[in-house]
Amino acid sequence: MLLIWLIPFSISIVVAVLIFVFGRYQDYYYTTYEVTKKELVVGLAIVSLLSPLIAWQGKRMAIDNAVEGFHEFWNGSMVAAQSNIIPCERDGKCKHTYECDPYEVLETYYTTEYYTDSNGESQSREVSHTRWVTEYHDCPYATLEFSYWLVDSFDREHKIWSNTFADVPVEWRSGSGIPSHVSTGEPPVWKQYKQLIQSGKAPGVTMENEYTNYVLASTDSILKPFSSDVERYKKMDLLPPHTENWDSPMITPWTANKVVFVGKTPTNANRWQTALTNFNAALGTELQGDMHVVVVPSSLIDNPQSYLNAIKAYWQGKEFGKRALSKNGIIVIIATKQNGSKVDWIKSSTGMPTGNGMMTTALDMIHGVAADPTTLFGDIRTSINVTLPIY
Repeated sequence: MLLIWLIPFSISIVVAVLIFVFGRYQDYYYTTYEVTKKELVVGLAIVSLLSPLIAWQGKRMAIDNAVEGFHEFWNGSMVAAQSNIIPCERDGKCKHTYECDPYEVLETYYTTEYYTDSNGESQSREVSHTRWVTEYHDCPYATLEFSYWLVDSFDREHKIWSNTFADVPVEWRSGSGIPSHVSTGEPPVWKQYKQLIQSGKAPGVTMENEYTNYVLASTDSILKPFSSDVERYKKMDLLPPHTENWDSPMITPWTANKVVFVGKTPTNANRWQTALTNFNAALGTELQGDMHVVVVPSSLIDNPQSYLNAIKAYWQGKEFGKRALSKNGIIVIIATKQNGSKVDWIKSSTGMPTGNGMMTTALDMIHGVAADPTTLFGDIRTSINVTLPIY
């Protein structure tokens, strides 16, 4: 702290002395300005008092900039699939309309008139006029429009299906026709989510959150994971990112793919993603954990522990910046054999330097089971117990 105070104070003294010695200045009117000894002493006194405050504030701003803005995932579930009926009327709230029923409106408009005043000077003035113009009402195509949205456990409303028509739309005015580009009926994704929620299998969701991380922001390398094998595994193309499209991971407003595959992507990749998302939903509800999984052929890995160390060091390294694996992250490496059908071994760790030893020990004991997402993550059932408004 003393050094941080001395630096601005010393610079201020040097600048003040230079101004005192060479500070004579003449302006345009040859008026001479100079720094007197009294002004120099007063200035140094003020600087000595303000330097600690400036140094403290500067250090605080630098620390805040370094430690804040890290990204992590929070996990939860969808809690409701809701809908709303919008009765349509002329000039009403419905979106899909056409011009109809013309009527006349008296409109005022202005023109500029030029004239010569009594002094022979050219002048201008605005002159108002009126005229009748034709306006139109907005008539809806259908008698009803519908809006559908999803609500998750973070109280976010995902309103992405708005102003659709019924399965069989009814014309608001006979002969107007029904536009073909407007969606009809319940949106398939919304309907699927509604059925899953009602059956006690509420789909998992994830969201990005910003947090403060003093460990990853530290310049002290002893606080960060290190592995000498990172470069070796990178050259072998065995170090995938912790999340697909990690720098912009949200593929929908509530979904990110946290299972990454080394080598060939299996045909059931979507099942892996869904199973982990639902597992994280339960894990996030209880502990706010966030599991990321690497699926890799065991034949490619010569040392499971060194590979785990390399994965962790890479995911929390400078390459990912403030999107490095967060403090609530859980790393699970699933090494498969027999063309990916069996688990050969599992290694795991967490985003924190220590802790969760019982969990990682239990995970590391799994082997020989089917490399199937349902077998490994289970059939998660999430029952929602919340009160929501009825529309």
